[in-house]
Amino acid sequence: MDYLSWNMNMLKHDKKFKFHPKCGKLKITHVTFADDLLLFCKGDVYSIQKLYQCVKDFGVTSNLEANLSKCSIFYGGVKDSVKSSILGCLGFPEGVFPIRYLGVPLICKRLSYVDCTPLFQKISTRVLQKIDDLCRDFLWGKTDQAFKSPLVAWDKVCKEKKYGGLGIFSAKIWNIASALRTICFTNAVWNGIMDWLQFDWKLVTGIAC
Repeated sequence: MDYLSWNMNMLKHDKKFKFHPKCGKLKITHVTFADDLLLFCKGDVYSIQKLYQCVKDFGVTSNLEANLSKCSIFYGGVKDSVKSSILGCLGFPEGVFPIRYLGVPLICKRLSYVDCTPLFQKISTRVLQKIDDLCRDFLWGKTDQAFKSPLVAWDKVCKEKKYGGLGIFSAKIWNIASALRTICFTNAVWNGIMDWLQFDWKLVTGIAC
């Protein structure tokens, strides 16, 4: 990604390239998070072509290619004629707000349980239950040849020692806790981006890959 960042930073020397209205002062063209990439520029064909050329050059150099089926472009205040020209260059569909990450909407307000449901469903509950079953059977010595009934309920075993349990992690509970942590972190990062851009949808043109 260092090469990609370096290549995009070179755009500041191109007098025809126009930065996103909220990014021009700091000369910022992109934000990366894990293996996701957000690109920002003014909604004109030349700027978008130059920005995307950096991505293609990175792909040739690193043999890493963006999944075009997961790429979208978001406009604000861009004429339909310009949109058509951009579509002809990129082939990306126009995205729909709110932008989603792991199925969760990236919004400024507090996420609800319904908003988070797609993330909870990423891991099959049957898989998590199987992990808990294997751990429980191992604890009580249950095998295919020997049947031993659990002496204590699994939810009590998973409690902390100070509450009378053994402090064993339940896969189902751990998954929910990890999902909530990811949501909180992702939401915090996105809110930081919103604050940084002083977000105004009317001024935004971005490509999400």
